Amino acid sequence: MVIQPSMDHFWKGLKTGKFIPKTDKEIKQFMQENHFGGEAITELSKEDRKVIEKPIFEHLKFNMSEKDELKKLCEQEVAYFPSGIDYYKCPCFILEDCFFEEGEFFKEKNEKGELLTKKEKIKLFSNPNIWHGSILYETNSRGPFTSWGMRSLEGYGFNKEHFGKIIKRVKENTGKNLLNILDVGGASGVALKEIKEYFPKEVITNNLTIDVEPVTYEFDNLYLCPGERFPKKLVGNMDLIISNMAFVYMPGQNLTLENCLQALSVGGEAFLSVEIGKQDYFVQDFPNRMRKQYDRMIHLKETGFIDLKVKSGSHGSHALTHNPKKEMGTWYPPAWIEIKKLKSLEEL
Repeated sequence: MVIQPSMDHFWKGLKTGKFIPKTDKEIKQFMQENHFGGEAITELSKEDRKVIEKPIFEHLKFNMSEKDELKKLCEQEVAYFPSGIDYYKCPCFILEDCFFEEGEFFKEKNEKGELLTKKEKIKLFSNPNIWHGSILYETNSRGPFTSWGMRSLEGYGFNKEHFGKIIKRVKENTGKNLLNILDVGGASGVALKEIKEYFPKEVITNNLTIDVEPVTYEFDNLYLCPGERFPKKLVGNMDLIISNMAFVYMPGQNLTLENCLQALSVGGEAFLSVEIGKQDYFVQDFPNRMRKQYDRMIHLKETGFIDLKVKSGSHGSHALTHNPKKEMGTWYPPAWIEIKKLKSLEEL
């Protein structure tokens, strides 16, 4: 597990019993230093940066300041049921404001549970499995601690055997025994954790994400930045790139696709799920940007720089042939994209 320094106020809150949220000023400074700091593969225009900053700030503000359960975990009594409650067969937590709401329910189950001390809270919540495999009872609701970033490798569409074949193929095509694997939008690193467990001597795990959580699974490298702004150091160095349900949060999907092309090593492969999501942020310009990016990828395929496979059409138009001029709107058809890099783009 990795304790995230960006969430130090949560850990202080567990120790003191008082949660002090980050201010807007602190969040903006954190975002500028991390998500938009350092040298990028391609620097964003002033207009694009403004558009991309908006959803990232909103996301960070929610996670760092407005997530009500973080405040409650710090300031309220918490009852812990390690073996579960009723039909939940996983660890469960009941917040103090549910004690009376649950009434006899809590009293009846109390012999199987325990009220946590501050030290016990810190120990338990330092375990990422708790965040990803437990149920939290709040006022009028109950459910998982986290609702995103929980997808396993199979959630990306790969089982161990299938992914092992991909690794073997990429190792042969790159001539490398140790592969750099990049998860674009890897959140808390569930899929990367599994990849490392399956192939510990064959991979270096890299997580590129905008997310901040109190604790994450371990990975070798963290790049806290949006997909639209890859660090320049990644150019030509990523041997295998994966992404699932992350493009949906990206207003500049075309920029992320180009960054993946730039970051892939020769012989490397990318498997990208590109969904409909925040396209409306670029309004009418977004479909035209995506059309140009697909035209570029088609050209790279025709000139022998990449192999390209695109599965699309479930929403009508196919991503490779969609014509924004004929089909107006702020969306572009979703697609499953597979890329194999055959030659360095520096040869262009």
